[in-house]
Amino acid sequence: MAKLETYHAANVEDLFIAAIYKYQNAILNLGIVSKKAAIRILASTGLRLNGYAIILNSDNLWHIYNEHFREADKRQRGITPKDINSIHKVVNEFDSIKKTMSGNIISLKFSKKNPDGILSVILIVSIKKRMMTGKTLYVKSVKLPNPLPKHTSITGLTNYGKDTINQNISQESVLV
Repeated sequence: MAKLETYHAANVEDLFIAAIYKYQNAILNLGIVSKKAAIRILASTGLRLNGYAIILNSDNLWHIYNEHFREADKRQRGITPKDINSIHKVVNEFDSIKKTMSGNIISLKFSKKNPDGILSVILIVSIKKRMMTGKTLYVKSVKLPNPLPKHTSITGLTNYGKDTINQNISQESVLV
C-alpha cells in the first residue's frame, strides 16, 4: 500500500482549505517546545519534551471548526484563527498543564488565561516522533463574580441555625 505524501500547510488558512477538501495528510507546524517550557513541563508531568514539534493536522482543525468555531454555549466563546495561531504561545507560556493517560496514549492539556477567557489546547504526545499533535482547542469564558447583595435575605439561610437567621434579620433592620 502506497504511503500518502504529507502536505505541509503554510498557515492556518491553507490548512483549513486542505481540511475542507478532506486532504488527510495536511499538517501545519506551529513551532517547537522551548527549553524554558520544557523545564516546566518536566517538573509538572515528568515528560522530557524539549524541542518537540507542535503540529496541527487537517483532521484536528476540522474538529476544532465543527465543535468550537461557533459559540457552543455560554461557557465557551467561538474559536478564531487568532486563537489557533496562538497554540504555540499557549504551550510555551502556559498557566497550567494537566497530563492524562488513556492506555499508552499521553495527552497534555495546556491552559493560558487571556482577557476574554481561558484558552485550552489538548495535544497528543508522540515520544517516538518527538512531536505533539493537536487534538482540540477551546476558550472557556471567564465569568466575573456577582457583586454581593446589600442586604441578607431570609431565603437561603435555612441551613443556618435559628439564632443566625434572627441575627441577620436584626442586622438588616438596622441597615434599612
